[in-house]
Amino acid sequence: MLLMFVDIATGKPSGAIRASNGDIVYNYYWANNERVVYQFAKKVSSLDVPVSFGMWAINKDNTRRKLIYGHGVDKGKTGTRLNQKQEIKAVVEFISPLVDDPKNVLIVEHPLSRVGNYLYDLRNIAPSISKLNVYSGKRYKLETLPTPGADPVASRHGRLNVYTNQKENTQLEVFYREGKDKDWNQANLPSNYAEPRVVGVSEDGKEVFVRARDAQNGFLTLYSWSPEVGEIVQLFETEMGDVSDWMVDPVSNSPIAAIHEPDLPKYQYLEQDYAKFHKMLARAFKGQRVSFADHSFDGRYIVAFVDSDVNPGEYYLFDTHTKKADFLMAARSWIDPNTMRPVKSVEVEARDGLTLNGYLTLAHHDKAKAPLVVLPHGGPHGVREYWQYNSEAQLLAFGGFNVLQIDFRGSGGRGLEFESAGYKKWGKAMVDDVIDATKSMVKDGYAEADKVCIYGASYGGFSSLMAAAKAPDLYKCAVGYVGVYDLNMMFEAGDIPEMRVGPGYLKKVLGSDKASMAAQSPVNNAEKIKANVLLIHGEEDQRAPIEQGEAMKSALEKAGNKPKWMVFGRAGHGVWDNKDRIKLYRELIDFLNENIGSS
Repeated sequence: MLLMFVDIATGKPSGAIRASNGDIVYNYYWANNERVVYQFAKKVSSLDVPVSFGMWAINKDNTRRKLIYGHGVDKGKTGTRLNQKQEIKAVVEFISPLVDDPKNVLIVEHPLSRVGNYLYDLRNIAPSISKLNVYSGKRYKLETLPTPGADPVASRHGRLNVYTNQKENTQLEVFYREGKDKDWNQANLPSNYAEPRVVGVSEDGKEVFVRARDAQNGFLTLYSWSPEVGEIVQLFETEMGDVSDWMVDPVSNSPIAAIHEPDLPKYQYLEQDYAKFHKMLARAFKGQRVSFADHSFDGRYIVAFVDSDVNPGEYYLFDTHTKKADFLMAARSWIDPNTMRPVKSVEVEARDGLTLNGYLTLAHHDKAKAPLVVLPHGGPHGVREYWQYNSEAQLLAFGGFNVLQIDFRGSGGRGLEFESAGYKKWGKAMVDDVIDATKSMVKDGYAEADKVCIYGASYGGFSSLMAAAKAPDLYKCAVGYVGVYDLNMMFEAGDIPEMRVGPGYLKKVLGSDKASMAAQSPVNNAEKIKANVLLIHGEEDQRAPIEQGEAMKSALEKAGNKPKWMVFGRAGHGVWDNKDRIKLYRELIDFLNENIGSS
């Protein structure tokens, strides 16, 4: 990953920052029209994924490069474990370019917490707001917010009068103050606007934009809240489901359009001048999703991102004066969209009559039937599938498999009732939905009954093994990748119990009935599994510790079903290193071919 500057007039690169030795440039922000702040991640430990290395700044002509916010990183095993001898012991986030003060930006610093001999970003200490000079690196602490884990939002001018806080029981609340010298107080928002999260503020500071659930149906949408007059206005309707993304006017910072994705992307517009530019681009790129990725400070130029089921994405520079869109670059230039496999939306009915939505990636353009791989997603709550390019689904489709991705109950995108229907049912109704969707694909002719496997990561790994236990004659093989397999163990091991909101989250979604959780756990149902099993795990996984995988392996061996076992010594919650990923996917494809063949 590199950071490259391209001159608009000539279309030629004017400078670039290239990472080396597996390091990456993973984020950037324009501080002013001359200088960019970027964040760097460096391979400094035994973990395969690079670790955050603070903030750098550089001019667009590749001059005056400087580390403006940084810390050393020790040789610990995982995560953002920082050298305790360094002065800075915080994770930094950019929150405003301060357009009236081009030498400085506004940042929030989240202090790290000590666990044993290391420091972790657990968001259990109140964060600080600081002004950071992008030329000298000098920082000036302005204030400390009242609550741990506070998520502040500021205008481009640096007005910071509102933030979101997540309580230990996972409930969201909004705090507001009338001015920088005033006291913070919890906002008196009506209680029927559930899960409010501040996502933006208008440039004049009079409107706060909040994403919350529609009081009538529980779908997520955007609201404009005017604190001075106490008025809340719903900006987008929810007949098409959650608002999954939105675009804003680059000058006023007010929302102008929303994207809904009940199946294929659909747009909803407000009567704003900049909405017409999105309409133009949506017409020009019909059949693809169009979103705004960035814009110039004056609003003249918009960077549009265009993607689809077969297109990983392309960037275009749209000039609002000339109404012309020029191609900038492809997100993955080595991918030819014309050779990718099409994705169709599907709708199936669960055994209790609930409608489930999902997507099917077809191995062949000219026929429907092929060996089927079911790919349940991780998360699981709030996460959902989208009509978009999915590298794993495309890989499997190229291997000759149809691929099903289903939004089982508990997934996001369908409102609060649908999501909460999965609470405390990780191994019950949520897995039943996956099984019912699988049977529907066989019934509809997308797979032969004896050529079905299931593969998932994290919760998807749990779902894969539990589905194989609950429907032992349906799946010929099951693959668990960095999965959790013992629900009771989730309260005792891993990073979730250590987080400020972790115990509250686990209690909400899993409950506290140990017997029920044991009954829903694949480790206690291994004797029911007839499928051949492949287990893949990272030795340094903190989210789903390797003890989870080892427990599942032991349970299967005791049941007389010895699994294939792959361990990646430098991997955490997912394999990041390219060489190891190639090894993983070759083993996965071979395992699928051994069990259900390819078409």
